[in-house]
Amino acid sequence: MSILGQLDALRQDLPGCSLVAFADLRTRLVLTVSADNSRPQEQLDEMCFQAANCFEDSDTLVSALKTDGQGDQMCTESIVLTPVETRVFIRNPDGEGEALCCICQPTTKIDDFAEKSRLALQQISEML
Repeated sequence: MSILGQLDALRQDLPGCSLVAFADLRTRLVLTVSADNSRPQEQLDEMCFQAANCFEDSDTLVSALKTDGQGDQMCTESIVLTPVETRVFIRNPDGEGEALCCICQPTTKIDDFAEKSRLALQQISEML
């Protein structure tokens, strides 16, 4: 199955999901998108920058905690809540920069959503 096929299958499998994008956080580019409606490129760019910034902030915090001896786990999930949507960002734990950026309804159950997204990202990464 192609990357777009994987994204389409994931979006259809997740109730309330309107967009799933495969992105490279290092270059801050959305590479492929599955969406119920066409989105302007500016909106996709903004979402990718938001995901990259969330993970950079998390990495900075983890680095600060690491110097205090409190651990070294990398954050692989970030969630941004708004009144009209929830954005879920999932990145590979290997730090290579691939990520899924998802937009769903505010009422979406995040745990199941995130688990399915992690699995899809792993499968996509194995295809590369």
